[in-house]
Amino acid sequence: MSQHALSSRIVPIPPIHDEKRFAALGPLQRSLPATCRWSLHQISTYRWSLIEDIERYRAAGIPAIGLWHRKIQEAGEEQAVDAIAESGLGVSSLSWLGGFTGTEGMSHQEAVDEAIAAIQIAGRLGARSVVVVSGARGRHITSHAQRCVRTALIELGDAAAEAGLNVLLQPESRALCRPWSIFGNWEAALELVAECRHPHVKLAVDLDRLLPGNMPQPRLNEVVPFLGQVQIPHAEPLPHFGSRILRPPAGSPPLAGRDGLSAQSSAGVSRTAAASLAAAPSDRVLALQLAGFSGYVEIEFWSETIWQSAYESWLPALSQRWNVKPICAN
Repeated sequence: MSQHALSSRIVPIPPIHDEKRFAALGPLQRSLPATCRWSLHQISTYRWSLIEDIERYRAAGIPAIGLWHRKIQEAGEEQAVDAIAESGLGVSSLSWLGGFTGTEGMSHQEAVDEAIAAIQIAGRLGARSVVVVSGARGRHITSHAQRCVRTALIELGDAAAEAGLNVLLQPESRALCRPWSIFGNWEAALELVAECRHPHVKLAVDLDRLLPGNMPQPRLNEVVPFLGQVQIPHAEPLPHFGSRILRPPAGSPPLAGRDGLSAQSSAGVSRTAAASLAAAPSDRVLALQLAGFSGYVEIEFWSETIWQSAYESWLPALSQRWNVKPICAN
């Protein structure tokens, strides 16, 4: 899709000017909310149950939670709805659903029906969005696979409108996503989302892909209207999941620890990783906000080392760093 064609589908937003790495944006910062809207996804605390996540996120001062569909199923819908309502936590998203190309053990319609059921649950949970993935191309030609995904997204968009939320397409954004996405980059996914012409169909994108380093994306003002959520993942290769991350075996046990990795060393490594990932939001988040983005920034840890760590050792530091106003770089 050409830039002109994409621009014709959106309401223009004043562009962001890159002057000395956003230094010129400093005076505008006063117009922003006191903090950015952020959450921690449940995949980060893999070994905890839904109830443990809720209680300990709230105790650590984390304002919102990204829900993992698997943990909701394990806890039971009614218990999950009650627990979230009583907690006062915001809910950034419910993820992951999808597989609309028929390569994940379900037919196209079965995948759509499962996603619609999850959207209804997400509405009861007060989630802002449901995150879906396309499914692999399999034996389809690319145009047919894309047509399957586009048809599904439009149907899900209608269901999301009724539930008062958005459905977000997550493209391939890290190595572990490749087995279940037909999109090699977020720009290709953006084109398909724009073709849907549906106000409740948007995109979920990794921040490092959208805004690499501290440089602004030249077309950020055109992308933001299609952007439902930004993700900040800390990822390691995870052979445990492979292509079945969408539908992990029911009742599968927690991950086994690495040989020779003590609890003490694991906690130390996790603190370092958390500190690196969770530096206070600054240039890139500020740029998104000034371009009109009002969705969640969702932090995800895809790290066996962190999954085996003492989560209480880094949750407070994560919360402290992110519960601040974005700072513009000097």
